[in-house]
Amino acid sequence: MTDFEALIAEFSEKSGLDLEVSKGGSVDIEADGVYVTLQFRENRGDIAMFTLPLFDHQADEPMMRKALEISAYGRGTDGFFLGMEDGSFVLSAVRRLEGYGAEAL
Repeated sequence: MTDFEALIAEFSEKSGLDLEVSKGGSVDIEADGVYVTLQFRENRGDIAMFTLPLFDHQADEPMMRKALEISAYGRGTDGFFLGMEDGSFVLSAVRRLEGYGAEAL
């Protein structure tokens, strides 16, 4: 079992979610209409995380201003990057696997 598989098994046990690591080393999680993908990048020793969609709403100027404000220096996004994909806001981050626990997911 890889460290990533152990992390996902621990998270699955603590959260009560039935999660499995795919052959490609990724896990997809859905909760409250938000989809999170965790991709283990073994050669880099990290996990790439993506959320899509953050919410289903057409972005207008006030919303874009607020998005830019909260994403400045990652202070309102807990260090995640805020971007857009197909008109929806997405959060993404890369975290080192070493020292990363299930509580952080």
